[in-house]
Amino acid sequence: MKNQAFRSTVLICSCASLLSAAEPVSVTKETAFTFYGGFKRLTTQPYRVAPLTARLCAMPSPELVEREKRATGPHYKVRIHLYANAVADDAMIRKLDTFPTGSIIVKEKLAADDSVAGVGGMIKRAPGYDAANGDWDYFYSDKGGAFFAGRLQNCADCHASAKASDYVFSARKHFE
Repeated sequence: MKNQAFRSTVLICSCASLLSAAEPVSVTKETAFTFYGGFKRLTTQPYRVAPLTARLCAMPSPELVEREKRATGPHYKVRIHLYANAVADDAMIRKLDTFPTGSIIVKEKLAADDSVAGVGGMIKRAPGYDAANGDWDYFYSDKGGAFFAGRLQNCADCHASAKASDYVFSARKHFE
């Protein structure tokens, strides 16, 4: 029984290593809304990124609203779904300190009608890609036609506050 558990662990780790060694993913304006179709959706219901206002029983003061906007940046009052490829999902399940190369986490920003208004995400690149920012590559595209990818400073600056969890805010939450 002990050997069987060991073999299973080795097999899982080997598969994760093979997945992370695959050819690097390139997200383009044309593929940003579709490339993650086979990823696991981590959220069963839309997840509100700025929960403080949602928890209040009364209207928040203007000062509180401004503080929350500063704290959550472009995500204020945005509902999202989160997705992860198999490599990132495995890292979250096993609560790894560092995501393996090839990990991809995708965030869909939802419009009021629950349609996808924008897609952003992060891809863990090989060591040395951007060591100061955890070797994460960021991208964002919206239905208006905007597309940005690469070492996006605004993304890196925000995710710097999650350095303890390898720059991933939801790393210790496994949505079910």
